[in-house]
Amino acid sequence: MPAELINMDKASASQTDSVKNDSGYSDVSSLRVDPAQPPMESEWAQDWLKLAQIRLRGGKYDIARAAAQVARDLDASLKETVERFLQIVHDEAEASKFKVVHVPRKDSLTLELWHDSAENSLDLTGGVVWSGGEELARLLPLLGTLQGRRFLDLGSGTGVAGLAAALCGADVILTDLPLAIPLLERNVARNLAKVQSYGGAATVRVLDWREKGNATDFGSCDLILACDLVWRADQCEPLVRWIADFGVPCIFPLTPRTKKQAVQEALRSAWDMCGIQVRQLGTQMG
Repeated sequence: MPAELINMDKASASQTDSVKNDSGYSDVSSLRVDPAQPPMESEWAQDWLKLAQIRLRGGKYDIARAAAQVARDLDASLKETVERFLQIVHDEAEASKFKVVHVPRKDSLTLELWHDSAENSLDLTGGVVWSGGEELARLLPLLGTLQGRRFLDLGSGTGVAGLAAALCGADVILTDLPLAIPLLERNVARNLAKVQSYGGAATVRVLDWREKGNATDFGSCDLILACDLVWRADQCEPLVRWIADFGVPCIFPLTPRTKKQAVQEALRSAWDMCGIQVRQLGTQMG
């Protein structure tokens, strides 16, 4: 029996506004804190502090911290001001490591993030709460009871989709590449008490769906979750083949990245080749 792929469409995610560099400072190579850094003379201390504040608003915590320290070194009278500012930088940097995702009719998930995983690695993007996973977390409670259902979550990343399913009562196996597992395990542990209070369960295992022959390693499941796993055409056939080999229905959110024409064409070709039946998920996403 061919696997059934359930499509879930959604609106494009909004883009985060970047903070513009309006300082007007010229580049100085002495410290290399920032392309807009002012000169290093003491009379520029306030400008260094202003630069620190601008970079803090843009979420550039390391740059904000370094620029504030320069201001303090250039003008001793700014010591207390800079110390208070550095505490703010520390607090905001710590808060930025987590994201709270509300699961309707259930509870909230607190997820640790790893921003560098998306910015600095070609293979590991699992430290970010991507739009497909977050929207699926909001959709799952609308599908009715998941109690007693067993789900396999591919490329779980922070665990947002899989943990949301577990929060709805499902027994979920969350999977990802080895480098992503420590973060995923921490997020499962952080939310496990809430999951168990709703009758769900969550475990973590290593899985690379790009490897052939491992689709039989996870026993029987009722449903696959596949959120934000492909963004290039060459990634589509290996994923669809793995889903087809596993042989159960799959929820596959269509996100801005999967809506690229080349990716859409590659997905349709892979679905046809693997004999996967595709239908639109009827529940509307809010």
